[in-house]
Amino acid sequence: MRHHSQGIFRCIALVCLFAGLAGCAVMDKSECAHANWHEIGKVDGLAGNPMFSVREKACAKHGLGADQSSYERGVQAGLSGFCTAASGRIHGAKGGTYRRGLCPAATESDFLAGYAPAYEKFKFQKKIRELQSQISEKEQLLGQELGKSGKPDVEGLRQEIKRLKKELQTEMYLRILD
Repeated sequence: MRHHSQGIFRCIALVCLFAGLAGCAVMDKSECAHANWHEIGKVDGLAGNPMFSVREKACAKHGLGADQSSYERGVQAGLSGFCTAASGRIHGAKGGTYRRGLCPAATESDFLAGYAPAYEKFKFQKKIRELQSQISEKEQLLGQELGKSGKPDVEGLRQEIKRLKKELQTEMYLRILD
């Protein structure tokens, strides 16, 4: 059973990676001319990123149309793979955003059960990295000021570093309480 779960998890991760890359590409004339709109919709659905209007506009620039109903059926098929707790964890851990109502009502709570804690962890880690970066920058400035002759502005930098370290401690303490 464990081996089966790992296989499914890997498959979802690979599909999300592929879907994310595919979603970034603008469709060229050849892709529009030979598009399988159901499969394109499925890939976009698996990525949690339906974007028919963007694709339709890209093809219209080449004088080609798009099959919205086929695309939408594909999106629904793709969302069945995206709207799971495992996919929610992956999406949240990457910092992906989620628009309520994208997943069908029957699966949205499962998706959110995985997504919400992973996304909160992503935001926390991002905030910690930002604070650590600011502390590092201020410590570098402090080192530069200490190396100057004359009257360096050391006290102001020390206070700013102290404030940032306190903010970092507070963030970490609040995370422990969660």
